Amino acid sequence: MFHIETEIRLVGPSMKTIKVSSRIECAMICSNDNCCSSSYDTILEHCSFFRDCCPSKEFSKESQTLTKISGFNPPPKDCSELPAESCSGVYVIQPENRPSMTVFCEMSIDNGGWTVRNDYLHFILRQRSYQVRFDLEDFTGNTSYAVYSTMYVGDESDNYKLKLTGYNETAGNGMSNFGGSSLSGMMFSTRNRDNDIDERSCAISRKGAWWYQSCAAANINGVYSQKYSNSAVYWRSWREKNGQKKTMMMTKPKP
Repeated sequence: MFHIETEIRLVGPSMKTIKVSSRIECAMICSNDNCCSSSYDTILEHCSFFRDCCPSKEFSKESQTLTKISGFNPPPKDCSELPAESCSGVYVIQPENRPSMTVFCEMSIDNGGWTVRNDYLHFILRQRSYQVRFDLEDFTGNTSYAVYSTMYVGDESDNYKLKLTGYNETAGNGMSNFGGSSLSGMMFSTRNRDNDIDERSCAISRKGAWWYQSCAAANINGVYSQKYSNSAVYWRSWREKNGQKKTMMMTKPKP
């Protein structure tokens, strides 16, 4: 197993190795198992679990290190408050005036500090001014990303209404309607809660859940498929409606 950024091989006995589809799944399994760290091989899709929190390393290439929940007192309010040397992995955070929650922290991309899981977006984003980043990878290994300088999500009573401004970077503005208008101001739609402005239900036609308008130029909660489809996981401004292999949405405080 190897660390993808520093091209060094991880050495030391692993508890077990299983096949999983992503490094986030690998870390989540570790968080529920008797391990302290895990390593995900991106080529073989192998997840190895370690009792050691910091496996030894030597030079080589091709994998990613993930660390299990770490105890901090008090817990960080979001992933940006973790120590800079922290590994990507599953951590306990505690936003202001909320119980603690378990999230995945991405610590290797763009100076780290990104919170990946979006179950509690409202409680995290209401604390301060946040940016959001979308990372994309197609089935041939090409990658791209989009960053928005400001993001806020309302609470359940507001149907998780989205505020989004300031697009930048390489993937194109997928957080827009097909006509180019912003999705900012839209409420979150699901199959049983149609909050878009289209005459049909975008959540049903796109087979996903999103801040649809009429409908949207991105569908990262759609159907996992390599095919070109209205219901695929796509980011239209980058690869039209061709299905994406991996997508990731993550937030951290604005610099």
